[in-house]
Amino acid sequence: MNNTSFAFKSNSAQTTLARIKEQHEADRADLSARLQANEEKIHALCAEYPPLLDDLVRQRIQNVDTMKAMAHASDVEMRKSRKRLMEKAKTRLDDARERHKLAMDASDLVKHYKALVLAL
Repeated sequence: MNNTSFAFKSNSAQTTLARIKEQHEADRADLSARLQANEEKIHALCAEYPPLLDDLVRQRIQNVDTMKAMAHASDVEMRKSRKRLMEKAKTRLDDARERHKLAMDASDLVKHYKALVLAL
């Protein structure tokens, strides 16, 4: 590769970089202008409709408070339901233990009578 070829490629790269930089600056300025215009539009809308926005905030706060109350009521109801479920499970378990005990006692009684009959 000779010096002329290298110089041409260097100039070409510098030209491309300069063009990219110019385009970037132009895009940046355009974006900044659009953002500023959009921000001004938003402020103008907010200035025109403050009662609407105030009402919206009040409604949101009311909705959040309602949801909190519902969540609390749901939590209390779930605790009560869990307590009832645990009581029913304990009752069923106790009944099953009692039936098992009665069955074992009956089995022992049958064995005892069997042994008495065989002893006679």
